[in-house]
Amino acid sequence: MPTLTDPVQASQVRQRLARREAELRSLLDACTWGAIQPADEREVGDFKDMAVAEVQATVDEAQAAHVVAELHRLQAARGRLEDGSYGFCQECGDEIDPRRLTALPTTTHCASCQEWLERRAARSH
Repeated sequence: MPTLTDPVQASQVRQRLARREAELRSLLDACTWGAIQPADEREVGDFKDMAVAEVQATVDEAQAAHVVAELHRLQAARGRLEDGSYGFCQECGDEIDPRRLTALPTTTHCASCQEWLERRAARSH
């Protein structure tokens, strides 16, 4: 699966990425809808309600940021799929385990390199 020389496998990956993109776009639409509703439609009645609405807006904003980041990762995965680099670790160049790609289709690193990167990041904090 990693090299995706089989057109059927490549098509399956494309379909999975497209399905996930549709899910994310739907989620993003839901996140932004609350943010663009006029204040009078939100029926904020007192300071407590305003505080709750503000917290919800902050949560929606954070969720939207995560969705946008995942959409970028999906687009990058599509690019790698098209240029033939999908399924190869960007750190060591080895093939990424197909089970890892199934679980994390936008991953760019094999499990070993990902673990090494995470340990290095933890040490730098």
